[in-house]
Amino acid sequence: TPQMPAAHSGPLLHRARMSLEHAGAIIRQSLGRERQGAPAPHPGTDVAGCLEDVGALIGLMDQPGLRFQVETEPGLPAMRCDPTSLRRAVLNLVLNARDAVSGSGTVVIQARSRATMVEVRVADNGIGMSPATLARAFDPFFTTKVDGLGGVGLPMVARFARDALGEVSIESEPGTGTIVTLRVPAVARATHHPEGV
Repeated sequence: TPQMPAAHSGPLLHRARMSLEHAGAIIRQSLGRERQGAPAPHPGTDVAGCLEDVGALIGLMDQPGLRFQVETEPGLPAMRCDPTSLRRAVLNLVLNARDAVSGSGTVVIQARSRATMVEVRVADNGIGMSPATLARAFDPFFTTKVDGLGGVGLPMVARFARDALGEVSIESEPGTGTIVTLRVPAVARATHHPEGV
């Protein structure tokens, strides 16, 4: 194998290590956390940072036909949720989108502020869903996958939104693609009051 210059290998190894650590945290949380009930409120999560982490994980997948974009509104407020839960929810949405485009298409994540909420949208240009499938998308263990594996990702995302006092919605049409929108309360920014006011 060709030798990589140290200037490039250091950052690459650091990114891979961070991605693996995040993946491990997501897996550990997926296996054991729900037994304890709803998580305690989190003081605030850096949405842009979490989406960068998901992007790094997606970058480790060997799928050259998958185009992945992250568009984050500048000055986005923190989201009132646990950061590992947010990464896990967005990763589930991205993996569903990857399946919908069969590994060859476009998946776009957009994060923006909407009034008192932070909105994260995951859009793909895949096969889309019929109205019947859309009506059952959040049902636990409902899946359209031919191998029968699946049906836990969207219910988990819905549970994350509910625990964070937010909501999730889906827009989809067969042959057009799907947009899943996750809305979670923003952490209120501190307002500065001049002295004497």
